[in-house]
Amino acid sequence: MTNTDLYDNYGFSLDELEHLKRLRLSWNLFADLSFADLIMFIPSLNEKDKYVVAGQVRPSTAQTLYIQDLVGVAIDKSKIPLVEQTYATGEMSKGLSVIEDTNESVMETVIPVKKDSRIIAVIDQIRIADFRRHQGQLEKAYSDLATAIANMITEGTFPYKDTIFFIENNPRVGDGVIIYDAKCSVTFASPNAVSILHRTGIHISAIGHTIAELDLSETTVQKSFEAKVPIVEESERSKDLIILTESYPLFQQNDIIGGFMLVRDVSELRKKDRLLLTKDAAIREVHHRVKNNLQTISSLLRLQTRRVKDAEAKNALSEAERRIRSIAIVHEMLSRDSSNQVPFNEIVDLLVKFARDTLSDDINVTFEVDVAVGVVIAEVATPLAVAISELIQNALEHAFVKVQNNSPQISVRLEYIDQNLIVTVSDNGDGLPENFFIENSNSLGLLLVRDLIKNQLNGELQLSSQNGTRAQISVPVNLIKPISTFD
Repeated sequence: MTNTDLYDNYGFSLDELEHLKRLRLSWNLFADLSFADLIMFIPSLNEKDKYVVAGQVRPSTAQTLYIQDLVGVAIDKSKIPLVEQTYATGEMSKGLSVIEDTNESVMETVIPVKKDSRIIAVIDQIRIADFRRHQGQLEKAYSDLATAIANMITEGTFPYKDTIFFIENNPRVGDGVIIYDAKCSVTFASPNAVSILHRTGIHISAIGHTIAELDLSETTVQKSFEAKVPIVEESERSKDLIILTESYPLFQQNDIIGGFMLVRDVSELRKKDRLLLTKDAAIREVHHRVKNNLQTISSLLRLQTRRVKDAEAKNALSEAERRIRSIAIVHEMLSRDSSNQVPFNEIVDLLVKFARDTLSDDINVTFEVDVAVGVVIAEVATPLAVAISELIQNALEHAFVKVQNNSPQISVRLEYIDQNLIVTVSDNGDGLPENFFIENSNSLGLLLVRDLIKNQLNGELQLSSQNGTRAQISVPVNLIKPISTFD
């Protein structure tokens, strides 16, 4: 059961659902600052005496108290009285309790999640209750931040409005943390933040100085205060030093009370990004050059075809030129994108266009194309494109020789059926000769298609006569690895 499933039919408005979604995408930071496990509860629909766990996150700053995944678990109200109390009063509840499975004494803070003054869920913040341990400066600073965020959750102002923290860029307090007041004066800087400041050439004590005096962007902080949303900025301090800052405003009853900044050295990350971009550009360039070389070979074969007088040799050169052009189409697509995946519907459209271009003016064959296979990897696209091109050309050359057909038609269809990619090229022409077997055929094109499909794609080719000729290719889906099954 997914978290989204848990929210279905609970009577949440679209705004409330969006609020819960943004909260679940951003509460990792809250868990880290709290040194606590966070468990989100909503009332059970089917069991009125229970609450259902609708979300769970573990801290990266402390050992988790819950190894097991609790999402979807229904818990009796009697076992979580503070959750019941918060739902009843709409206020935060605090107290000591014991985890049944481990007999661990924990401190619970239950926070109402509000949207437009309505409680839509509660968060149970659970951490080890160790009264013997003295809280250090870093722990106190983080706990104070967590308290401020908890108050914002209660007021409905956290998560920040119109802001979603995407999972791939989810902030954690392992980054450097700088806390400042409403006047941008620094009140705390974590050891990681101090180390990053040292790398930028700032060696003075951060506490008591303004964000601007630490050579950080005070303008960005002011923008976050004004918009009341986080602002992200990346600055290149030198060729080898790139700093990413994320400024978060803190407010109470709509009044700014300060903020905090996550500071991260992303130099190595950006260096890898640049290397990847360089590699991607090189891959695209290789495909572009291969495509150009194939087109050059295609042009040379076309010129040679015009000079050859022997009909059989002329035909062989024309077929070779067409096959090379089919491969060039795939490299043309790959030169646009370095992902090693191509939109196969575009390739089929180009193959059909080339086939139309080879027809003489007195031949009027219509094409019906139905492609729903999305994106396929290059290793599959190349042999598949050559195979489809061969089948189309074979139909053009042999399907409409004996029987006069006033509406000659060739159909190309690609679809997924029962874990297989099915490619069907059919016509309404003469059909196959009697006692036809592909093994005994002299058609180089059909033999090429059979070998490409069997040896490179582990697929099968079947030929049959059904009001014409029907060629069907079947390739296992696990070899196709489409990005999306349908466009």
